[in-house]
Amino acid sequence: FFPRKAIDVPFPQAIPLLPNILEEYCIGCKACQQACGDRDAIDFEQDSEIVNLNVGSIIVATGLKTFDPALMGEYNYLKYPDVITTMQMERLLNNDGPTHGKIIRPSNGKHPRKISFILCVGSRNKQIHREYCSQTCCNVSIKQAVLIKKEYPDTVINIYYNDIRAIGKNCEEFYNRAREAFGIRFIKSNISAVVKSDTTEELLVRGEDVVEDSIFENKSELVVLAVGIEPAKGTDELSKVLNVSLDPYGFLLEKHLKVKPSETTLNGIYLAGAIQGPKDIPSSIAQAESAAAKAISLIAKGKVELDPHIVYLDQEKCDLCRLCLDTCIYSALNIEGGKLEIIKANCSGCGACAAMCHSDALYVPGFTKNQISVQIQSILKQKSEYPLIIAFLCNWCSYVG
Repeated sequence: FFPRKAIDVPFPQAIPLLPNILEEYCIGCKACQQACGDRDAIDFEQDSEIVNLNVGSIIVATGLKTFDPALMGEYNYLKYPDVITTMQMERLLNNDGPTHGKIIRPSNGKHPRKISFILCVGSRNKQIHREYCSQTCCNVSIKQAVLIKKEYPDTVINIYYNDIRAIGKNCEEFYNRAREAFGIRFIKSNISAVVKSDTTEELLVRGEDVVEDSIFENKSELVVLAVGIEPAKGTDELSKVLNVSLDPYGFLLEKHLKVKPSETTLNGIYLAGAIQGPKDIPSSIAQAESAAAKAISLIAKGKVELDPHIVYLDQEKCDLCRLCLDTCIYSALNIEGGKLEIIKANCSGCGACAAMCHSDALYVPGFTKNQISVQIQSILKQKSEYPLIIAFLCNWCSYVG
C-alpha cells in the first residue's frame, strides 16, 4: 500500500516539497547524484549533525499516528489481507497509489462487490483507554464510500457505526446525501468479530444491530477499519524536553481548553494540530494560524512580560536542602555560589517548590501560610451559612472544575 523509492518526497503535499534519501532502501549506486548534475544538491559525504539554535518561540506541530488495529484481535487485521484500514483504502483510491485508483481485494486482485466500513476502531473505547472521539473517522469513511459508489455504482457498502459524528461545515448534508442519493447503508451496531467464511472466500462481519435489537452475520469481500488518531511517536519524550504536561491520553496539554487552546503553560511554546488532540485539517489550520500569530506577536515585542505571581525567596531561611530543585519541572531554580537563585523567566508560579519547602524560604506573595490563615479567620467571623465550605482553587484549572 505504501511503496517507496530510495529517493522520494514524503507525500505529494509535503512542505517543503523536497525529496529525501531513505537510508534503509538506498544501495549507494549514486545514480541520483549523477542525475542531479551540476546542482550538487546530493552529497553522499554529508554526515548527520546536531545543530543548536537560539529561538524566541516554539510551535509544536509534530502531527499524529493512527491506531494499530492489530491490538484488537476481533478484527483479525493482520490475519486476513482483505481487512484493511482507511489509510490503506485512501492509497487504493489515489491515482498515484499502488493500483492507480482501482479498488481491488489484496488477497486476489479482484474488484470487491461488497465492502464494509467499521467505525470507531481505536476510539471511544474504555477497554483500551481511548475514550475520546478522533473526529475524522466518520467523514473519512463516508467520503471513501461515496467515491467508491461513484466509480462502482453496483458495489454494496455497509457502514457499521456507534454514533455518526459528521463534524464540520456541510458534513451533515454530505452524510445525508450518502444515504439518500448513493444508497449507502448505515447500521448502528456493536461489532464482535470479523472472520473468514468456511465455504467461500468472503469475510463475515458479526455483531449486534442496536436499532433492531438482533444479532447479524453479514458477508463482505473487503472490510475497512476506520482507525482513530493517537499522539505522534515520541510525544512523551518531547513533553519532558519542553516541560509541557500531557493529558490523560498522551497529547500535549494546552493552557486552557476553551480560551487558549494553542498556548501551553510555558510562555513562548505553542501547539498546532493533532499534537494537542484529534482534529481535522480545517481545525488544524485554524489552530496553526493562531499559534503563528501569537509567536510573531511575542517576537515582535522584543521583550517578554513576566507574570508577577511567581515564587520569591527569603535567603535567610534557606538551608540549601535542594528539595525544591527536584520539585521544579520548569528549571526555574538553581544553586550557584552556595546560594539558591530563582530564574524568573522560567518560573510559572505553580507554587510546587513553595509547598515542598520545609523552612518557608520559598513563597508566593498573597499565598503564604499566614495570609491564608488570616483570610480563613476573616471569613469565619462573617459566617452566615451552614455548612460553610471554603475552597482554594488552582489558578489555571479551577475554571474547568
